Amino acid sequence: MNLKNIFKKIFTKIQKNQNTIYIEKIDAQKTQLAEYEKQLEVIHKDAAKLYENVGNLHRGNTCNFSFTYRHLKRHLELEEKDKINGWKKLSLIWFVPFLIFLYLIFSNNIFSNFDFNSIQKQFDYDMVDKSQIFILSLLGMIITHIIALLSHLIIYLFNFRDKRTYKGKKKYLDDKSKLNQLLYFLFSPDLFYANFFKFYIKQNILYNLNYKKYSTYKDDKDITPNQWNAIKIDYSSFISKSNWLNVIISIGLSLIFVFLTLLKDLDSIPCLQILLSIILFRILSRGIEISIAFYKDIVRVDSKLFISLESTYNNSDNPLIDSEYFNGFKSSLLRQSARLSLAVHSLIELFITYALAYFLLFNLLSNIDSSFFIKDSQDLLLLKNEVSESMSLTVIDESLSISAPSFIEMLFFSSSLGLFNISYGAYQNILLAILHFSQILLSAVLILLSIAQYISNDKTLSVEDKAFYRIKSLIKAREKRNLHYEEKDEDDFLI
Repeated sequence: MNLKNIFKKIFTKIQKNQNTIYIEKIDAQKTQLAEYEKQLEVIHKDAAKLYENVGNLHRGNTCNFSFTYRHLKRHLELEEKDKINGWKKLSLIWFVPFLIFLYLIFSNNIFSNFDFNSIQKQFDYDMVDKSQIFILSLLGMIITHIIALLSHLIIYLFNFRDKRTYKGKKKYLDDKSKLNQLLYFLFSPDLFYANFFKFYIKQNILYNLNYKKYSTYKDDKDITPNQWNAIKIDYSSFISKSNWLNVIISIGLSLIFVFLTLLKDLDSIPCLQILLSIILFRILSRGIEISIAFYKDIVRVDSKLFISLESTYNNSDNPLIDSEYFNGFKSSLLRQSARLSLAVHSLIELFITYALAYFLLFNLLSNIDSSFFIKDSQDLLLLKNEVSESMSLTVIDESLSISAPSFIEMLFFSSSLGLFNISYGAYQNILLAILHFSQILLSAVLILLSIAQYISNDKTLSVEDKAFYRIKSLIKAREKRNLHYEEKDEDDFLI
């Protein structure tokens, strides 16, 4: 083989290698170009959407409910202060074990031989001191007011207090019905103080200049979408924390009251009457609050009309272009899962509270004199045939006495009753009949209406809410992996 052929083969091989490299480069460039085209297509779509949104805002026919990073930061701050949820979980876990411990230490009987037929005896209400009932009711109302005030005040001070003073801030009763507020104050302190502190949470936001930016629309109370987003975030946290704290309070009252009744020196009629009056008024207060709150959330459909500020300034007469109407407007950011969780926690609270009421009532009935019960003719005839006249009073007292059940038994009774094991009897004791009926009613409100509403409702989130929870989840995921998240301007929109 001569030298010319050798060089020719080498040159041909080099040329083939170069052609292969060029082809690979061209393929890579085509692939990269295709990726750029896809990215460019996405950018064009986003730009078109942004252009459309800006155009709509300029024309005044879109009410922007987009969240800002300031809203997201506030939401994350409130979640970091969420210690009540941890306390609630601990109290629910250790509630029954601690009850069993109390009974093992102070009593030999965790379960009694209580006979519910014994409460069918007719009660003589003429023996009841009416003035004593008034005093006990007043005492129960005062203590319930103190509990309701402190519980809501603690949540407000540790999470929502704004130390800045604003001139011209409205007072709570300025735009409220005085009669309604008086009725709430007298019969439902929990509802009154919940509305009271929610009002000042809203006022703190309305007078905060940071939430007045980027606001081109206002509702009938001059509240902008940007302000409503902040109100929804704070309301959601306040409602959840109040709900959890009420569960803790019910557990705490149960443990304290059971402990007092197990002490022999405090197991007296006056002590039981005071404890029962407190728990009865708390049932009234919380029952009214739960009924009204879930009625507003489930049955009543609120709506909001937002009017453009530009149309107000320009005296525009076109309501279709310059206003936005929202049906089913919610004043909190609670999702359906959170609302169902609130209903379940309220149901657990009712189980515990009503169990305590039954427990105190039966303990009271077992301690009062048998003369409060009207003896029927069958009882008297039986006793007359079996005992002598000299022993009749003792036998009557023993035959009509009521043995008190334990709190654990009443917890089972209350839970089964709340879950619609109704078995309603013709109770001769009016207080027991009221407790029985009211628990069934409140359980129906929490279970039937809630489940029906949550199943039928559309579970999809709005674009603004979806962006809010998506970025929130992204930040939390990065924090778990110790990754840095780029700080944004608080006034920037999430979308």
